Amino acid sequence: MNIKMTILMLGISLSACSHIQPSQTNSEDYLSIFGNRYFNIERGQGSPIVVLHGLPDHSLNQQRLIDGLSTSHQVFAYDRLGMGQSDKPKRNYDIPEQTRDLEAILSFKHFEKPVLLGHSVGGTLAVHYAATHPEKVSALVLMNPVLIFEPGHTGLRDFNTWLMKQPLIGEAIMAMQSRSVTKAVLKHMFYDKTKVTEQVVDSYYFPFQERGAKRHFLGTLRSLYDLGADVFVSDADKIGNLGIPVLLVWTANDPDMPLGDAQVLAKRFGAKLILIQECGHVPQIELADDRLRREIVIPVQEFLDEVKVSEKGG
Repeated sequence: MNIKMTILMLGISLSACSHIQPSQTNSEDYLSIFGNRYFNIERGQGSPIVVLHGLPDHSLNQQRLIDGLSTSHQVFAYDRLGMGQSDKPKRNYDIPEQTRDLEAILSFKHFEKPVLLGHSVGGTLAVHYAATHPEKVSALVLMNPVLIFEPGHTGLRDFNTWLMKQPLIGEAIMAMQSRSVTKAVLKHMFYDKTKVTEQVVDSYYFPFQERGAKRHFLGTLRSLYDLGADVFVSDADKIGNLGIPVLLVWTANDPDMPLGDAQVLAKRFGAKLILIQECGHVPQIELADDRLRREIVIPVQEFLDEVKVSEKGG
């Protein structure tokens, strides 16, 4: 998000709206681990893919992607603590803490060497987990991952991030979060603005009606800034040196993540790169069903088939 969006967030007045209710859930939609409840979605059979959502986001917004991949794999997605319909305890919400949560979930589910599929900050989490637990991951699929791999490379080093990082200022900005702000931010993120429907706006806004979601947002953003290039360069190089298979999916019209980043990251990871044209930061929402299947689901399945063959050959 650039400085124009920061000014927009500061300038838009709060709009009154009724409390948005998420979809109805059942007790079996939750895991209870160390006293915290995690909302989750699980579909399909086969080798496991764990889907990690972005920021701010949640697993219900990955539903079409989950359904597509579940035709060939067991697909598991969960709302990170502080997001979606999971519990929102008072905590730091930094990347190392969320990495420990992921480790606890994978252990609870008895997933052995799953594929981690991470979008945006979910990709950041996938990379950090794979770098710290390389023996526990079979492959990575990264969709527009947010990574600082050199000083000043993307929006994470811009004025907006610096402003949000500041004590009290970040909290003041988040206190202004409204449905109107959410809609404006989504229109910034989408290439096709007509895809920002009222339903899509509601799906992104409802978690922010609870205080813990704002703590999660700020804690995660500040952690990305604080960890910086030193940690993420080390993570990427470690993954590349270990030969962990990586598929990098990048959209050509992401407003905050230039195409040059994709080339640099692909080289560091030794990754296969797929470029999606005429699409913004959230392809799993913006792409029509046929394009989502053709340009993401099928290429991911083919990539994982190649990884499986390679593992057997090794």
